[in-house]
Amino acid sequence: MNPQALLEYLYLGYVPDPITAFTAIQKLSPGHLLEFENGKITVRQYWDLPRYDTYFPKSEEECLEELDRRLFEATRIRLISDVPLGAFLSGGVDSSTVVAMMARASSGPVKTFSIGFTKDDFNESHYARMVAKKFGTDHHEMILEPDVVQTVEHLTTSLEEPFGDSSMLPTYYVSQMARKHVTVALSGDGGDEIFAGYDRYRIHAGRQIFEHIPDWARKFYRNQIFPRMPNTMRGRKFSYNVSLPWQERYVDGLSFVPAFERDMHLLSDGLRDLLRRGDDPGNVLRRYFAQAPAEDPVSQILYVDTKTYMVADILTKVDRMSMLNSLEVRVPILDHELVEWAAGLSSDWKLRGRQQKYILLKLAERLGVPREALYRKKQGFALPLVHWMQHELKEMLMILLEPRTLDRGYFDANGVRKLMDDHMVRGRTATGRLWRLLMFELWHRNFLEKFVKPAGLFSLPVTADSRRQTRNSADALAPTPVGG
Repeated sequence: MNPQALLEYLYLGYVPDPITAFTAIQKLSPGHLLEFENGKITVRQYWDLPRYDTYFPKSEEECLEELDRRLFEATRIRLISDVPLGAFLSGGVDSSTVVAMMARASSGPVKTFSIGFTKDDFNESHYARMVAKKFGTDHHEMILEPDVVQTVEHLTTSLEEPFGDSSMLPTYYVSQMARKHVTVALSGDGGDEIFAGYDRYRIHAGRQIFEHIPDWARKFYRNQIFPRMPNTMRGRKFSYNVSLPWQERYVDGLSFVPAFERDMHLLSDGLRDLLRRGDDPGNVLRRYFAQAPAEDPVSQILYVDTKTYMVADILTKVDRMSMLNSLEVRVPILDHELVEWAAGLSSDWKLRGRQQKYILLKLAERLGVPREALYRKKQGFALPLVHWMQHELKEMLMILLEPRTLDRGYFDANGVRKLMDDHMVRGRTATGRLWRLLMFELWHRNFLEKFVKPAGLFSLPVTADSRRQTRNSADALAPTPVGG
């Protein structure tokens, strides 16, 4: 096992390229190719995102016309197939816009697929129906009451490294349903990272005002005031986050471990020591910030997310879950020519005031996507995970307290027990954290215990690989870290 991969998984919920969970295996990074000749391996990059903020349309109409033309062509060429073809349809902006383009390019009704859950809070299928009706698609819908335990057991035996995105479940279900009718499906993935669709972009832009606070005052707050605040005080985590410089603020907001460890230990002493001697997992994000071909903060963030979260989480999830069902998924929004053009747009065309995906929304309106589907709270592939972890998955979750798990030496037993008590007894939802730990333990049982007798985490050497310059991580875990 690669201990650096474990740390990066715990921080981010996935293992970023080029490393994997195993020391002897590496990933080929996106936009790279590998050549093997005369016994020598060479890896080189053949494509990357271009410089941001280089294209300034004369008008909104000009921008819309160009986006319409490029997205239509990106969709049209992905409809070329000699097998049945359809589309995932959640009823959100991205998938609805792709379906609208498919309907324009197709001579017959487009086959669309959506799923929902019996719990109303997580059932968005009516938005998908609304879009399907508007564009006359051959719509297939399934309201699920899944055997969650069986699905989790099945999926975790197919994931060769820890993967913490719980939306893999609905992605698996919709792929399974689509495969009964088609062999290829188009999706709307990529829209959030290309056109600034996540809420965190808007939230981060709003927090830029805290940059006006002097650096010495923010450091004083972190070092002297924050440690004296009760853990239960309202706004405590927010106040710490906004005291950081803006790039550190973003890294801190995405990193699971540091925020948790500021309040209590979750990692074992051995794993904390490993972290101090190794490469701070947050450096994965910091390095992309440093090389981002952009000046303004929003564009820099879009670059970082495109290079990390989009490829290592979103696209990995869709690839694994679709291929488990022998379904090919194509992604028009990530057509490289469209992405190059969109990167060149200034961030104001993507995030305007509080409106995310501004120009893509305007295009969706022009195409006729119902406003009810466009202007609603973003949920993505939502699912009733809190409910499942308190009911169907409760027994499976208890494996986190088994001696077999706690004796591995990765986590502080008291920290795990408190996390479980907070979730099960005190009603403090810790769904995301517990899911991440559960996925790691199931991976450990499926891919280490079954096949090899591990040498042990702490007997492995800790070295930074070729892409990583070692940085001491003690500050990231200390109760009073210095973030300036």
